[in-house]
Amino acid sequence: MTSSELREELRKEGIGFEETFHKAVYTSQEGHMLSLPYPEAEAKNLFLKKKNNYFLFTVKSEKRVDLKAMAKMVGVSSFSFASSEELSSILSLSPGAVTPMGLLNDEEKKVKFYLDNDFKEGQIYVHPMENTSSLLLDASSLFGFLSSHGAECNWIDIKTKEE
Repeated sequence: MTSSELREELRKEGIGFEETFHKAVYTSQEGHMLSLPYPEAEAKNLFLKKKNNYFLFTVKSEKRVDLKAMAKMVGVSSFSFASSEELSSILSLSPGAVTPMGLLNDEEKKVKFYLDNDFKEGQIYVHPMENTSSLLLDASSLFGFLSSHGAECNWIDIKTKEE
């Protein structure tokens, strides 16, 4: 799915969003420097794997996540970061444009998606398949939208390294 097809699908399903266009960003740190209108909705995405199992975690951008604790929470011993080749072949995304919306391109449903509980009652920014804009939408709408398109979605209480 392309970014324009995604926007059309969201409109068709009645999911409201606000789009902010910006320079291309390649890391969550660069994204944080954009000064988006709603900083509390900023997110970062971690595309991880354990053997042939893939996981996409979307967490609050300021969190320093504990990968060992996250692995334990989802029942694996450890994670490694998936390669850019895996990102491209499974989610049709490039590094810097990782987004939960890429799950719409996961035809084989290989990826389990975990969305940070800290977003549950609020809004979230996600890239629309490219890293030159961000869509602001309700996190619950994102969760429902992806679920309705066949993605395995889970809410998770992500702890930081300090917790």
